Amino acid sequence: MEVVGIIFGAIGILCFGIAIWLFIQMKNERIRYLELQTKENKGPNVVVIGGGTGQSIFLRGLKHHTENITAIVTVADDGGGSGVLRSDLGMLPPGDIRNCIMALANIEPTMNEVMQYRFEDGALKGQSFGNLFLAAMNGLYGNFETAVYKIGQIFAITGRVLPVTLENIDLIATLENSQVVKGESTIPKEVRKQKCKIDKITLIPEKCRPLDEVISSIHGADIIVMGPGSLYTSVIPNLLVPGVIDAIKKSNQIIATFFAFKVCNESRSFIKEWLTHCSDLELISPAGNLDVQSFMGNNFVVHREDQSLFSLLCKKHGYTPHRDISQRGKNPRSYYNPYYLYSEPQHCSDKYPDILFLHKSPKIGLYTLLKPYLREIYKKIAQR
Repeated sequence: MEVVGIIFGAIGILCFGIAIWLFIQMKNERIRYLELQTKENKGPNVVVIGGGTGQSIFLRGLKHHTENITAIVTVADDGGGSGVLRSDLGMLPPGDIRNCIMALANIEPTMNEVMQYRFEDGALKGQSFGNLFLAAMNGLYGNFETAVYKIGQIFAITGRVLPVTLENIDLIATLENSQVVKGESTIPKEVRKQKCKIDKITLIPEKCRPLDEVISSIHGADIIVMGPGSLYTSVIPNLLVPGVIDAIKKSNQIIATFFAFKVCNESRSFIKEWLTHCSDLELISPAGNLDVQSFMGNNFVVHREDQSLFSLLCKKHGYTPHRDISQRGKNPRSYYNPYYLYSEPQHCSDKYPDILFLHKSPKIGLYTLLKPYLREIYKKIAQR
């Protein structure tokens, strides 16, 4: 009898623990649902990860399509005016942050010109007024995160801008000739000077802590955009911060594909022509290409026309594309399953190595399985 009592007692404790866990998860789900209700009229929640000029240009157009924008910006910059302020004041580099803030700002054009103004003479030659303004706010509040937030309020920005980390980090590149180059601004120069490719990119310190809001914003994103910008100095530095990759893996994202172009007039012309054709509804519409409604339902839309246009333009101009830069890592067979037959890459001897690792086998936990049901429960409760 004592053994039976112990067993029932253990089962009771276990059930009690599960009940508490479910209560906490349902409470968190209620909070998420209320947040979604608040944001649903402002457009999809888009997280843009990157840095440099490309990110700010992208944000400038994106704010006309959604108000729910989070720009996650690298803080590894050590060149130009940002590098000077970083060295002199010990603050995080303000340049990329400032560009993103101004891209999302809703202010008079004159004020935007003032913030982007660069001094042409004297000790401040080459320095941006916007960088100095951000440095002043950092000194006033004693915290870079608060300074960025306050400036966002002043300029009534659409969305928010977040530094990926508040720690002072440096970018380190190991070249294929084993030479080690330190500094975001130095790496491209040395690559060109030594005529050698980058073999590995790391951060110092490696175990820097990401901003909490960075992780939570990725978890809650409807869409995650990486770039546009330099892969090695703008995009990858964000992904090297511990916790960012894991957050992206756990987010509810569908990864389509990646394109890598060499920056030159030919590639710019090619992309412009490609985007022009992709803007033609008759060319890009999936209607009539494949009848999948009979077995996939009316909500399914086939969309491969942009890829077809890309292939046709390559044939038109005589370009031979290199393989996909992800190729599901170096061992695609490890992701084989009976429902998805993956073919081996056809460019096995390509001179460009894999630089992105994709897969279709995320780890699914108990909460992931219960999450849809919890969301439906709270949706019905909220409707009542």
